[in-house]
Amino acid sequence: MEEYFIFSDESGYWHNTKKDALYVRSWVKILADKYYKLEGIWKTQKLPYPTDKSLLKNQKGISEIIFNNSEIILFFTITKLNEFYRRKWKIRDQVSLALSQLESLLKRKYEKKIPPKLKNALNQVLFLNVYEAFHIDNAVKYLCDKNAKYNFIIHKPQFAENDYLEVFYEVIKEYGDNIKCAISKGEELGIKVADSLAKILRESVEEEDTKKAEFLKEMILNKSPVGERLGIKGLCKIFNYIPRSYGDLELQREENIFCEKLRKLFS
Repeated sequence: MEEYFIFSDESGYWHNTKKDALYVRSWVKILADKYYKLEGIWKTQKLPYPTDKSLLKNQKGISEIIFNNSEIILFFTITKLNEFYRRKWKIRDQVSLALSQLESLLKRKYEKKIPPKLKNALNQVLFLNVYEAFHIDNAVKYLCDKNAKYNFIIHKPQFAENDYLEVFYEVIKEYGDNIKCAISKGEELGIKVADSLAKILRESVEEEDTKKAEFLKEMILNKSPVGERLGIKGLCKIFNYIPRSYGDLELQREENIFCEKLRKLFS
């Protein structure tokens, strides 16, 4: 049975409420023996760990070494954070109402810090258990099958490690022992690659940077699976279709515009 590594890192912060802010996860899939060979090349040639800038400039030929010789498959999962914060959540509305009623009873300075902390905690639970879960689910859907073994290496997430792992294993439970997950401090070559690519993708979209988008398309996305709905190789937007019950018509319009921007950059 073949064995793979899948390295993942995020770019952007889940709690960013700016209108055009993104939360991007990159998923870098590579056969285990190919990865060990790649590590060997890095050590033998004493190459620097990749960054977004060094990959874009192909410094010391590292982009060609990574993407042309290692059979890497890349997939991105994207959340448009404005959609998360504007989406209608019954529980969020109920908690907001309860907190607004509570605020009139809070007199001391430290007591007034309680409502915003509780709101943030609620959003964190929602994002991790719904949106982050779909990031994981889509990565597994597009990159894994039940006839191989996969070792997911996740750079330390923006959530408690135990909470993240609980969500991860709930998502992949049907795969049994074929999928394992470990949290990384970010020292592995694979994580450095994942980190750099996530940043390049996020900036290419937020800044509408066609040069960065072309780099991704030409170097690696042409080998990636096609994400449903978007119809773009290597890209999947979390909650691409926004039902009316989740948000107003303006939010739906914004989402359609965003998806068209992705198609323009990467199709």
